[in-house]
Amino acid sequence: MREHQPIDHLDMTIEWCDWIFGQAIQKDKIPNRPGVYEVMLNGGDERLTIGRTDCLRRRLGYLRTALRTGSAVHSAGRRIHAGEDVADVIVRWAVCERYIEVERELHTMHIATFGHLPRYTKRT
Repeated sequence: MREHQPIDHLDMTIEWCDWIFGQAIQKDKIPNRPGVYEVMLNGGDERLTIGRTDCLRRRLGYLRTALRTGSAVHSAGRRIHAGEDVADVIVRWAVCERYIEVERELHTMHIATFGHLPRYTKRT
């Protein structure tokens, strides 16, 4: 079931796709549009990383490859591959034109809830 998440500070709402397992990402099913994405362990609450991109299809394709092989193209994906059971990693994304601002707000919301940025996110 798709989730609609208000981004109050930006006076907008984003629509997340359903969570899917990271290794099962199919690039042709991902929009070729800008947006934000979140990665976490199945059954968890805390995000492993929150990112933004001008092309979800390209960026999440890099993430899928990093989760499968540990490749360096997606640096957070490479670190997740090294530090987590990638079979349990799930991903979701939302198309949005204001992806830079939305990512910043998602980071701020994560910090407010957990006291820090997601484990594999280096900066906002």
